Amino acid sequence: MPKITKQQAREFLEKIKPEDKIAIIHHDDLDGFSSGILLYDFCKFKDCKNIKHLCLGTEPISDYIKEQIKDCNKLIIADIPPFYISDYLKDYSDKEILYIDHHQPDTEISEFILEYRVYKQYSPASKLTYELTEKENKSKEWLAMAGMITDYAFAYKENEEIINSFLKKENITLHNYRKEVANKISSFLIYFNKEKNKSFEILQKVESWKDLNEIKKYSEEVENEIKAIEKDFNENKERIGKINLYMFHSIFPLKSVIATILSEKNPNETFIIMSQNKGENDIHLSARYQNERADVISLLKVGIKNLKNSSAGGHLRAAGGYLQAQDLPKFKENIREYSETLK
Repeated sequence: MPKITKQQAREFLEKIKPEDKIAIIHHDDLDGFSSGILLYDFCKFKDCKNIKHLCLGTEPISDYIKEQIKDCNKLIIADIPPFYISDYLKDYSDKEILYIDHHQPDTEISEFILEYRVYKQYSPASKLTYELTEKENKSKEWLAMAGMITDYAFAYKENEEIINSFLKKENITLHNYRKEVANKISSFLIYFNKEKNKSFEILQKVESWKDLNEIKKYSEEVENEIKAIEKDFNENKERIGKINLYMFHSIFPLKSVIATILSEKNPNETFIIMSQNKGENDIHLSARYQNERADVISLLKVGIKNLKNSSAGGHLRAAGGYLQAQDLPKFKENIREYSETLK
């Protein structure tokens, strides 16, 4: 895949024409939604009349998404780890594709795709897309900042200046912005996890972080569920060597949130949080270790070694993936063997 610069990515966006048929594909967390909305608003600024926004989580590419992309001549992808979409994108050499991402490049993607990737310095996709569209999206800086903060950008020195500058300008602390804005929006997105178009449309219309009443009225139920799962973790977690393993079931997709909360409270502990939706065979994984020596990508890849229909990838401190339910015992066995090698 051709590696391109920030300037080249901007040139791709500037060449968008009103008659283009565009599909914006983004991840289902706040970093992904922020990126998707920034790109959507940019295309609206360019007077595009045919823009589709498609949200992708850790599930395989659906037939619905494939059908929606068919008649598009341009795809813009943001915040989707390469291991989720590498095989899928091979079928679209007839389209112009810009891929904006910050995950580890652990999978080769077709050479015809333009790849703007920043991962050696931690730059969430919402930061990258805002920098690319800042001229047109100045009023949505607050949303880009919420995406960055939920993606843990504040833990990296390279993001201190941009975050502190925004917080000072808005006269709010990081703690309060995270609690009252970023976390509330994240809970709202989780509440509407089965109606992603609805949550996109609601959030896209919000003009300021001071006007989140429509968002906050949906977040309380999710926040109560998080508290209940955290309590259950303390009572039912499984310890495999030096690794905390925990499975839960919920109507909400909370594995990533739970993993983040637990790892923040215990930064020198490793966590693998697992969830399984009712009636599905896939077990979804979220791993965390908030330490500079972290490499939870390798941890999950070891866990799924030689397991069919499984995948893993992400960041050194935060990774995700999935496996088949019948392979869970083998996954645990692999993790146990790996844990024994850790210092």
